[in-house]
Amino acid sequence: MVYFYKECLVFNRKLHRHNYYLTHRDLELSRANEYNKKHRQQKCEYSRKYHSEHKEKILVRMKKYRNQNKYRMRYIKKKNYDDVRHFVISYYSDNLNNCAICGESIFKFLSIDHINGGGTKQRKNLKLNSLKLYRWLMKNGFPEDYRVLCFNCNMGYMKFVPNPKDKRSIVNRENRRISIGHYSNQTFKCACCGCAKYDSLTFDHINNDGAEHRRNTVIRYIGTWLVKNNFPSGFQILCYNCNMGKFLNGGICPHNDQKY
Repeated sequence: MVYFYKECLVFNRKLHRHNYYLTHRDLELSRANEYNKKHRQQKCEYSRKYHSEHKEKILVRMKKYRNQNKYRMRYIKKKNYDDVRHFVISYYSDNLNNCAICGESIFKFLSIDHINGGGTKQRKNLKLNSLKLYRWLMKNGFPEDYRVLCFNCNMGYMKFVPNPKDKRSIVNRENRRISIGHYSNQTFKCACCGCAKYDSLTFDHINNDGAEHRRNTVIRYIGTWLVKNNFPSGFQILCYNCNMGKFLNGGICPHNDQKY
Protein backbone atom coordinates (compact mmCIF):
# COMPACT_ATOMS: atom_id res chain seq x y z
CA MET A 1 0.00 0.00 0.00
CA VAL A 2 2.84 2.37 0.88
CA TYR A 3 4.64 1.50 -2.33
CA PHE A 4 1.50 2.21 -4.38
CA TYR A 5 1.08 5.56 -2.59
CA LYS A 6 4.67 6.55 -3.43
CA GLU A 7 4.18 5.59 -7.06
CA CYS A 8 1.09 7.82 -7.24
CA LEU A 9 3.02 10.74 -5.75
CA VAL A 10 5.82 10.36 -8.31
CA PHE A 11 3.32 10.13 -11.16
CA ASN A 12 1.45 13.24 -9.96
CA ARG A 13 4.69 15.22 -9.74
CA LYS A 14 5.69 14.24 -13.27
CA LEU A 15 2.22 15.08 -14.56
CA HIS A 16 2.32 18.46 -12.81
CA ARG A 17 5.73 19.26 -14.33
CA HIS A 18 4.55 18.21 -17.78
CA ASN A 19 1.39 20.36 -17.56
CA TYR A 20 3.39 23.31 -16.24
CA TYR A 21 5.85 23.05 -19.15
CA LEU A 22 3.02 22.93 -21.68
CA THR A 23 1.38 26.08 -20.27
CA HIS A 24 4.68 27.97 -19.72
CA ARG A 25 6.67 26.71 -22.71
CA ASP A 26 7.72 30.10 -24.09
CA LEU A 27 8.80 31.31 -20.65
CA GLU A 28 10.89 28.18 -20.02
CA LEU A 29 12.54 28.41 -23.45
CA SER A 30 13.48 32.06 -22.93
CA ARG A 31 14.94 31.25 -19.49
CA ALA A 32 16.93 28.36 -20.97
CA ASN A 33 18.29 30.57 -23.78
CA GLU A 34 19.35 33.27 -21.33
CA TYR A 35 21.07 30.72 -19.09
CA ASN A 36 22.90 29.14 -22.05
CA LYS A 37 24.14 32.53 -23.26
CA LYS A 38 25.46 33.50 -19.80
CA HIS A 39 27.15 30.15 -19.17
CA ARG A 40 28.18 29.24 -22.69
CA GLN A 41 31.93 29.42 -22.06
CA GLN A 42 31.68 27.39 -18.85
CA LYS A 43 29.60 24.70 -20.56
CA CYS A 44 32.07 24.50 -23.47
CA GLU A 45 35.02 24.14 -21.10
CA TYR A 46 33.21 21.45 -19.10
CA SER A 47 32.29 19.62 -22.30
CA ARG A 48 35.88 19.66 -23.59
CA LYS A 49 37.22 18.46 -20.26
CA TYR A 50 34.64 15.67 -20.01
CA HIS A 51 35.33 14.50 -23.56
CA SER A 52 39.09 14.44 -23.02
CA GLU A 53 38.75 12.45 -19.79
CA HIS A 54 36.10 9.98 -21.08
CA LYS A 55 37.04 9.73 -24.75
CA GLU A 56 37.07 5.92 -24.97
CA LYS A 57 33.81 5.60 -23.03
CA ILE A 58 32.07 8.08 -25.35
CA LEU A 59 33.34 6.32 -28.49
CA VAL A 60 32.05 2.96 -27.23
CA ARG A 61 28.67 4.52 -26.42
CA MET A 62 28.45 6.20 -29.84
CA LYS A 63 29.38 2.99 -31.65
CA LYS A 64 26.75 1.06 -29.70
CA TYR A 65 24.09 3.67 -30.50
CA ARG A 66 24.96 3.63 -34.23
CA ASN A 67 24.74 -0.16 -34.33
CA GLN A 68 21.36 -0.14 -32.57
CA ASN A 69 19.95 2.68 -34.74
CA LYS A 70 21.40 1.99 -38.19
CA TYR A 71 18.31 2.99 -40.14
CA ARG A 72 17.81 6.16 -38.10
CA MET A 73 21.46 7.18 -38.54
CA ARG A 74 21.21 6.47 -42.26
CA TYR A 75 18.08 8.64 -42.49
CA ILE A 76 19.69 11.51 -40.54
CA LYS A 77 22.84 11.35 -42.67
CA LYS A 78 20.84 11.42 -45.92
CA LYS A 79 18.61 14.27 -44.74
CA ASN A 80 21.66 16.27 -43.67
CA TYR A 81 23.27 15.66 -47.08
CA ASP A 82 20.10 16.69 -48.94
CA ASP A 83 19.72 19.90 -46.87
CA VAL A 84 23.35 20.99 -47.35
CA ARG A 85 23.29 20.11 -51.05
CA HIS A 86 20.06 22.04 -51.60
CA PHE A 87 21.42 25.12 -49.82
CA VAL A 88 24.69 25.22 -51.80
CA ILE A 89 23.10 24.55 -55.19
CA SER A 90 20.43 27.20 -54.53
CA TYR A 91 23.14 29.74 -53.72
CA TYR A 92 25.27 29.13 -56.81
CA SER A 93 22.22 29.05 -59.11
CA ASP A 94 20.73 32.27 -57.65
CA ASN A 95 17.77 30.22 -56.33
CA LEU A 96 16.89 29.12 -59.89
CA ASN A 97 18.00 25.53 -59.27
CA ASN A 98 18.83 24.78 -62.88
CA CYS A 99 21.87 23.98 -65.05
CA ALA A 100 23.82 27.04 -66.19
CA ILE A 101 24.26 25.55 -69.70
CA CYS A 102 21.24 23.46 -70.71
CA GLY A 103 18.70 24.69 -68.13
CA GLU A 104 17.97 21.24 -66.65
CA SER A 105 15.72 21.84 -63.63
CA ILE A 106 15.28 18.37 -62.04
CA PHE A 107 17.13 18.92 -58.77
CA LYS A 108 18.51 15.37 -58.49
CA PHE A 109 20.42 15.97 -61.76
CA LEU A 110 22.30 19.07 -60.53
CA SER A 111 25.89 19.26 -59.27
CA ILE A 112 28.65 21.76 -58.47
CA ASP A 113 31.20 22.42 -61.23
CA HIS A 114 34.68 23.98 -60.98
CA ILE A 115 34.58 26.63 -63.72
CA ASN A 116 38.36 26.63 -64.26
CA GLY A 117 38.75 22.88 -63.77
CA GLY A 118 40.91 21.28 -61.12
CA GLY A 119 38.07 19.65 -59.18
CA THR A 120 39.72 16.24 -58.94
CA LYS A 121 42.97 17.77 -57.72
CA GLN A 122 41.18 19.88 -55.09
CA ARG A 123 39.18 16.95 -53.74
CA LYS A 124 42.34 14.86 -53.57
CA ASN A 125 44.39 17.51 -51.76
CA LEU A 126 41.65 18.45 -49.28
CA LYS A 127 40.27 14.89 -49.00
CA LEU A 128 36.75 15.99 -49.90
CA ASN A 129 33.81 13.81 -50.84
CA SER A 130 30.61 15.39 -52.15
CA LEU A 131 29.18 16.24 -48.69
CA LYS A 132 32.52 17.60 -47.44
CA LEU A 133 32.82 19.72 -50.61
CA TYR A 134 29.41 21.33 -49.97
CA ARG A 135 30.37 22.01 -46.35
CA TRP A 136 33.77 23.36 -47.42
CA LEU A 137 32.04 25.83 -49.77
CA MET A 138 29.75 27.01 -46.96
CA LYS A 139 32.60 27.27 -44.45
CA ASN A 140 34.73 29.34 -46.86
CA GLY A 141 31.99 31.84 -47.64
CA PHE A 142 30.93 30.46 -51.04
CA PRO A 143 34.06 31.26 -53.09
CA GLU A 144 33.78 32.18 -56.76
CA ASP A 145 34.81 29.99 -59.71
CA TYR A 146 31.96 27.55 -59.02
CA ARG A 147 28.66 27.09 -60.78
CA VAL A 148 25.75 24.68 -61.05
CA LEU A 149 25.65 22.20 -63.94
CA CYS A 150 23.69 19.03 -64.52
CA PHE A 151 25.74 15.83 -64.44
CA ASN A 152 25.60 15.51 -68.24
CA CYS A 153 27.07 18.97 -68.84
CA ASN A 154 29.53 18.57 -65.96
CA MET A 155 30.90 15.23 -67.16
CA GLY A 156 30.77 16.39 -70.78
CA TYR A 157 33.56 18.84 -70.00
CA MET A 158 35.74 15.96 -68.78
CA LYS A 159 36.54 14.72 -72.27
CA PHE A 160 39.04 11.91 -72.14
CA VAL A 161 41.79 12.40 -74.72
CA PRO A 162 43.97 9.30 -74.93
CA ASN A 163 47.72 9.75 -74.88
CA PRO A 164 49.11 8.64 -78.28
CA LYS A 165 52.20 7.26 -76.51
CA ASP A 166 50.13 5.24 -74.02
CA LYS A 167 48.68 2.19 -75.75
CA ARG A 168 46.65 1.24 -72.68
CA SER A 169 44.66 4.48 -72.71
CA ILE A 170 43.87 4.00 -76.40
CA VAL A 171 42.72 0.41 -75.75
CA ASN A 172 40.58 1.51 -72.78
CA ARG A 173 38.92 4.21 -74.87
CA GLU A 174 38.16 1.72 -77.65
CA ASN A 175 36.82 -0.86 -75.16
CA ARG A 176 34.52 1.78 -73.70
CA ARG A 177 33.09 2.46 -77.18
CA ILE A 178 32.65 -1.28 -77.86
CA SER A 179 30.94 -1.87 -74.50
CA ILE A 180 28.58 1.10 -74.86
CA GLY A 181 27.67 -0.11 -78.35
CA HIS A 182 26.97 -3.63 -77.09
CA TYR A 183 24.78 -2.65 -74.12
CA SER A 184 22.87 0.00 -76.11
CA ASN A 185 22.27 -2.31 -79.12
CA GLN A 186 24.50 -0.01 -81.20
CA THR A 187 22.17 2.97 -80.66
CA PHE A 188 24.63 4.78 -78.33
CA LYS A 189 21.71 6.28 -76.41
CA CYS A 190 20.60 6.40 -72.78
CA ALA A 191 18.14 3.58 -72.02
CA CYS A 192 15.99 5.95 -69.95
CA CYS A 193 15.83 9.41 -71.55
CA GLY A 194 17.39 8.70 -74.97
CA CYS A 195 20.33 11.11 -74.55
CA ALA A 196 22.71 10.56 -77.50
CA LYS A 197 25.71 12.62 -76.33
CA TYR A 198 28.52 10.07 -76.28
CA ASP A 199 30.58 11.83 -73.58
CA SER A 200 27.50 11.88 -71.31
CA LEU A 201 26.95 8.11 -71.43
CA THR A 202 28.04 5.73 -68.69
CA PHE A 203 27.54 2.18 -67.43
CA ASP A 204 24.82 1.43 -64.90
CA HIS A 205 24.23 -1.62 -62.69
CA ILE A 206 20.56 -2.47 -63.31
CA ASN A 207 20.11 -4.05 -59.86
CA ASN A 208 21.73 -1.11 -57.99
CA ASP A 209 24.59 -3.30 -56.76
CA GLY A 210 27.46 -1.27 -58.20
CA ALA A 211 29.10 -0.53 -54.83
CA GLU A 212 29.09 -4.20 -53.86
CA HIS A 213 30.45 -5.17 -57.29
CA ARG A 214 33.35 -2.73 -56.99
CA ARG A 215 34.14 -3.94 -53.46
CA ASN A 216 34.31 -7.58 -54.51
CA THR A 217 36.02 -7.10 -57.89
CA VAL A 218 39.16 -5.19 -58.84
CA ILE A 219 38.00 -2.92 -61.67
CA ARG A 220 40.18 -0.14 -63.01
CA TYR A 221 38.39 0.54 -66.30
CA ILE A 222 34.83 -0.77 -66.46
CA GLY A 223 34.71 -0.82 -70.28
CA THR A 224 37.81 -3.02 -70.49
CA TRP A 225 36.54 -5.28 -67.70
CA LEU A 226 33.25 -5.82 -69.55
CA VAL A 227 35.03 -6.77 -72.76
CA LYS A 228 37.37 -9.19 -70.97
CA ASN A 229 34.44 -10.86 -69.19
CA ASN A 230 32.44 -11.28 -72.40
CA PHE A 231 29.80 -8.64 -71.61
CA PRO A 232 28.03 -10.09 -68.52
CA SER A 233 24.35 -9.35 -67.90
CA GLY A 234 23.11 -6.85 -65.32
CA PHE A 235 24.36 -3.67 -67.04
CA GLN A 236 22.74 -0.97 -69.12
CA ILE A 237 23.71 2.35 -70.67
CA LEU A 238 22.44 5.53 -69.00
CA CYS A 239 23.45 9.16 -69.25
CA TYR A 240 25.13 10.65 -66.18
CA ASN A 241 21.91 12.47 -65.26
CA CYS A 242 19.86 9.28 -65.11
CA ASN A 243 22.69 7.32 -63.46
CA MET A 244 23.31 9.83 -60.65
CA GLY A 245 19.62 10.68 -60.37
CA LYS A 246 18.89 6.99 -59.85
CA PHE A 247 21.59 6.84 -57.16
CA LEU A 248 20.34 9.95 -55.33
CA ASN A 249 16.68 8.95 -55.64
CA GLY A 250 16.84 5.52 -54.01
CA GLY A 251 17.37 3.41 -57.14
CA ILE A 252 14.65 5.04 -59.29
CA CYS A 253 15.49 7.58 -61.99
CA PRO A 254 13.54 10.84 -61.45
CA HIS A 255 12.25 10.46 -65.04
CA ASN A 256 10.33 7.38 -63.85
CA ASP A 257 9.34 8.74 -60.45
CA GLN A 258 5.82 10.18 -60.15
CA LYS A 259 7.09 12.80 -57.67
CA TYR A 260 8.89 14.50 -60.56
